[in-house]
Amino acid sequence: MKIIITESQEIMLQILRRTRDDLVWIREIVDEGTDLYYPCEFKTEDEYLEVVSTSSAETYLLNFFNDWQNKLFAPLCLYIKNVIKEKMGKDVKEYYRYTIEDECV
Repeated sequence: MKIIITESQEIMLQILRRTRDDLVWIREIVDEGTDLYYPCEFKTEDEYLEVVSTSSAETYLLNFFNDWQNKLFAPLCLYIKNVIKEKMGKDVKEYYRYTIEDECV
């Protein structure tokens, strides 16, 4: 039995397979995101994590898509964002708490 997949399904599968292998790269993107967003501008660590993880997921996916309006972009962004929260959320929150205690008045 042959299974035929569309081009968009192939792209989606390729990204989902690469995610594990790209965790070091994704972590670098998240680290850059923590540099872009100043923790003192956010009320809670959850709000900060949401912005950093969303932005980082979008940045990662823009390496695969020329158009962020592609129908696969939003569901893949949600998936990558959840991976970031699961794998790196603790570190992002810790950075938030450290910065809030040390620099924010």
